Amino acid sequence: MVQENNAKALDYYLQSLAIYEKIKNNTEIRNLYSYIAYSYKQLNNTEKAAEYSEKHSELSEKMRVDSKEAVNIAVDRLDKEKQEEQNQERKRLYFLILSVIILSLVNIYCIRKAYLKKQKHKDELIEVKSTETDELKKKLNASFEEVANLAKASDPFFLVRFKEVYPEFYNNLMSRYPNLSDHDIKFCAYIRLDLSTKEIVDFENISKRTVEAKKYRLKKKLELSTETDLKKWILNL
Repeated sequence: MVQENNAKALDYYLQSLAIYEKIKNNTEIRNLYSYIAYSYKQLNNTEKAAEYSEKHSELSEKMRVDSKEAVNIAVDRLDKEKQEEQNQERKRLYFLILSVIILSLVNIYCIRKAYLKKQKHKDELIEVKSTETDELKKKLNASFEEVANLAKASDPFFLVRFKEVYPEFYNNLMSRYPNLSDHDIKFCAYIRLDLSTKEIVDFENISKRTVEAKKYRLKKKLELSTETDLKKWILNL
């Protein structure tokens, strides 16, 4: 498309569409409908462009409806969790009453525990401040914002721009793991950009469980142990 070779681009899009239709990946199918419609438009085939634009709209609506149904299910589950939480709250109240009664017997233990908790709180504050500083630096980095926006928009040129902005990370990754697929590299890029699981869920239009499964498979490809923190490993690469 960048080279304005729209006929060749269209051929590749149609091949990709056939593959994603077999595996029923609606997110990629919807994206391809848009790309195919654009390619036909560039080739002045208005009929085909309109056809795939309509397919894009219909699939988008279907995905919206499916998403709404999923939200309703989640709301019902939250209602049940709220009821369970209220029951737990009663139990905590009873436990608190009992704790007050025996407080005098564990005074020394509580003082020591409070001290350790205070130290832990200090460490957490330092970590939070450090994270906030890093976030501020990233927000000041125009290139980071550009790449993050491309990821948010599911732009097909996201990986191209990411490689330009983070060449050292990309070269280190590929020199050690040359067999990684573009999809694996894309997921590594999300983590390198310090995107949260929720953001990845929103950008990819997948479930949180799917994101965790992808992280698990990626760790296996990178030959990392189960105890290794994938995010820390990628940020230190």
